[in-house]
Amino acid sequence: AISFSDEAKGSTLRIEQLNLRTGHLANAATGDLELSANVVENKPAVKAGVALKGKYRYDLAQQQYALEGLSLRLKGDALDFKDLDAELSAKNLVAGQEIRIEGLALGVKSQLKGEALDLRLDAPQLAIAGDKAGGASVTLNLKLAGAQRQLESKLELSGVEGSKTALRIAKLAAQWDLKQAALALRGNLSSPLTANLANLAIDLPKLAGELEVEHPAMPMKHLKLPLNASLHADMEKSSAAGDLATRFDESAIQLKWQVGRFAPLAVGFDLAVDKLNVDKYFPPAPPTAAPAAGSGGGGGTVVAEAPLNLDFLKGLDLKGEARIGFLQAHNIKLGNLKADLRIADGRLDVSPLSANFYEGQINGALSVNANGNRIALRQALSNVSVNPLLRDVAQKDMLEGRGNINLDVTTAGASVGAMKQGLAGTASFNLKDGAVKGINLAKSLRELKAKLSGKQDAAVEASKTEKTDFSELAASFRIAAGVAHNDDLSLKSPFVRVGGAGDIDIGKSRIDYLAKASVVGSAKGQGDLDALKGLTIPVRLSGPFDALTYKFEFGAIATDLLKQEAKKQLEQQLGKPLDKKGLGDALKGLLK
Repeated sequence: AISFSDEAKGSTLRIEQLNLRTGHLANAATGDLELSANVVENKPAVKAGVALKGKYRYDLAQQQYALEGLSLRLKGDALDFKDLDAELSAKNLVAGQEIRIEGLALGVKSQLKGEALDLRLDAPQLAIAGDKAGGASVTLNLKLAGAQRQLESKLELSGVEGSKTALRIAKLAAQWDLKQAALALRGNLSSPLTANLANLAIDLPKLAGELEVEHPAMPMKHLKLPLNASLHADMEKSSAAGDLATRFDESAIQLKWQVGRFAPLAVGFDLAVDKLNVDKYFPPAPPTAAPAAGSGGGGGTVVAEAPLNLDFLKGLDLKGEARIGFLQAHNIKLGNLKADLRIADGRLDVSPLSANFYEGQINGALSVNANGNRIALRQALSNVSVNPLLRDVAQKDMLEGRGNINLDVTTAGASVGAMKQGLAGTASFNLKDGAVKGINLAKSLRELKAKLSGKQDAAVEASKTEKTDFSELAASFRIAAGVAHNDDLSLKSPFVRVGGAGDIDIGKSRIDYLAKASVVGSAKGQGDLDALKGLTIPVRLSGPFDALTYKFEFGAIATDLLKQEAKKQLEQQLGKPLDKKGLGDALKGLLK
């Protein structure tokens, strides 16, 4: 037995039951060779038996070495390989002035992380003599079989020739067939290959093939992509570069990339896509049902939200530019998208980010930081049409108009819900010549006449057929803890002015807002509103986003309405207008 301990690393290697038997040994000799041993190591974990058989022939003076009928077998556990059974065999191995391999075969069977591994390598013949090399086809077959994944792949090298410093392969061909859960991936690639063995540089100048994807969740179920690419890798300089072109459905994609270093990996890229509809291939997940009222406080069941994990950004060093002629994702549509991306130290920065956006333009920046799950968004939307934007983003048909929207927000959290509740920053908009859908203020104010003597508020559901036109609509918001507060709403129309203040709870998807509508005059087609001219009518908006309620608080204006009517009657009797003080004195005199 032989044992070796490395106390600095805390590892121990032990070779037990070592048996070695040879034939004649001399400066030049021929004989039989047998070797067997058990190898045990704790770091890394190895417990395996090794057996070697063959016939040797060597000449030290001529520097000629050969093994015939080689058989090397390894059985046991090593690293992540359990129940490993590997055998390397060769009819003839010759090294010296000539290198010759005949009948080389490698077979490996094992359990690898719960999957059955089956690998087979065959190299029937390979010879290198002087500056020339040649050989028959080399094939590698790999199979993985597990509960969640099935993989079959094949790599074949044909037309092998070259020298001690250079290698040329007429065709390198790869095929694979992967099934993982409901996903199926099949494909093939082939290219000639040249290699400089002196500095380990490899060129694959004409990679061509196709990739097939099948998944029942994809609308088209099956997708086939042609692939055309090239690759150059220089191991000595730890660099690589290449390009890829493909077309599928309505999209043409071109990608150029380069690796500045292998460890840690640093990648640059330039991506150009003419048209891409992500929703067509990966439709958004259906919305989850909201928890029942009272859940979380009244003994109901609280549904745990899936965590939002941004750790995939860590360890990446990526820099590049993306250009997309048309992009649709999560039903949002952009044109002429241009974005500079940088990923480093677990942080993604997209700046600048610009695109044509709903008949207008968008410019801004986005930052996503995996260290603390933080997101920052700064966007300026110019001359945007808000109605199609809201229909696509929120599936809401509630507002019309064109104008500018500005966002400067940050958030952090372990889930989407937590990020909504942690939202902070500012937002503002200024729209022209539009309409608020769901309520017709003119119609509602005309109906007010019938309720002048009442004290009760009236609540109505928003109606898709009603709307209130405006010439200008503007507001700004201060956002903290997921709640956007506004106190400067300004809506202007020919017959009414609307201001207001309140909160929009983004985290809970609710609104509590008090708008105050002031009648400034009648407008053609709006009916006679003179009876309400000068009054301020409170309209409270409340409830969840998808079921807003508009409530006219008539009781709050009854006193003002009666006072206005009394003032009008007094002015008619006195024959002159009254100010606030004059109205009070006149009432005292009249009522004694």
